[in-house]
Amino acid sequence: MTNAELRRCGRCGLDRPVDDFAWRRRDRGQRDNYCRSCRAAYKREHYAANRARYIAQALARKQALAAERTVYLLGYFSKHPLHGLRRDGPTGARVRSPRREVLRRIPRP
Repeated sequence: MTNAELRRCGRCGLDRPVDDFAWRRRDRGQRDNYCRSCRAAYKREHYAANRARYIAQALARKQALAAERTVYLLGYFSKHPLHGLRRDGPTGARVRSPRREVLRRIPRP
């Protein structure tokens, strides 16, 4: 291999083939300055050091999505009113509307 086909990793300092470096900006022909194995190790270390923050962000996204869905469902069911109980089945037993059960499970803000 020639020098043109090798690149030095900015983390481990080893000369590696260019294919061992991921693309950063393919349209400009720029490659990552860390080799793939060093980049993977860096990501693992970064997650371990910032785990609490990542978990808090995921929880916040999950709660925001649940609130958004709650608002949507409440709006939907206000435009499409429920008709309460209905009679279903061969025995004519009273059965709760499935929509009412969905509303019952939604936490109110």
